Amino acid sequence: MFGTIFGTKELATEGPTTLVIKSKDIDLNKFSESNVIVMREKYPGLNDDVLARYLIARNNDLTKACEQLQRALEWKALHCPILKSTCIKEISSGKLYIRGVCKEGRPLLIYRSCKSFPNERDLEEAARMLVWFAEHLQRSMPPHMSKYTLLVDRVGHKSENTDSDLMKHVSSQFQDLFPETLMRAIIYPSDVVFYSIWAIVKWFMDPVTREKVQPMMYLSGVEQYIDRQYIPKSMGGDDEYEYNPDDFADPYSEEELAAAKETAAKSASA
Repeated sequence: MFGTIFGTKELATEGPTTLVIKSKDIDLNKFSESNVIVMREKYPGLNDDVLARYLIARNNDLTKACEQLQRALEWKALHCPILKSTCIKEISSGKLYIRGVCKEGRPLLIYRSCKSFPNERDLEEAARMLVWFAEHLQRSMPPHMSKYTLLVDRVGHKSENTDSDLMKHVSSQFQDLFPETLMRAIIYPSDVVFYSIWAIVKWFMDPVTREKVQPMMYLSGVEQYIDRQYIPKSMGGDDEYEYNPDDFADPYSEEELAAAKETAAKSASA
């Protein structure tokens, strides 16, 4: 019996496996190697980790996994790479940034809800900003991981900061573009107001994602997953970092940037 040495568990097969799974976050028991082989032939440019994530997201249903992946590829062909300049106002707001790691060593994405003003933002620009930071996360992920931790900072949150329209707008899109990439979402401080909002918003997410959301009433709950050095001081932690949008550049290669700028120039002159 042979199995790949990567992933969360050893995959038992009748012969040597052809799987090359680098991420320990991928549960080898939640998809079949035969389905990966079929997807390889259909999408030869993608690695086994990506194919496995789509299969897991669709409960190893090959047809649904291919449909989801195809939607993602078609969307990216039309819209990616998203450049910083196309969502600079949202990036500069400081509502979202990447800083530090959780106790498991996963990149930490921090969302400060008090910086969110739905009545002042452009919905499409805000959606582009979310994808832009998601690309940052994927490209900065340790090679043996494929999931990040989201910390939602609700200190100073008011009702006018709630952006349910944005969540509805991007939820299905993110499931297509970045399946099986969220480890957990820690929300602090959570109160009655949050739970009333969550009761509505959660139904726009798939069941697996809903289970990853962990509201916390006390800072000690956050500290179970994140060291104080990476918890913002505003939340009761020790991190005094002041957000600066200049700390984040476009995460793409020079070739990707050149192609994007060429496409933008052609569109402007058309």
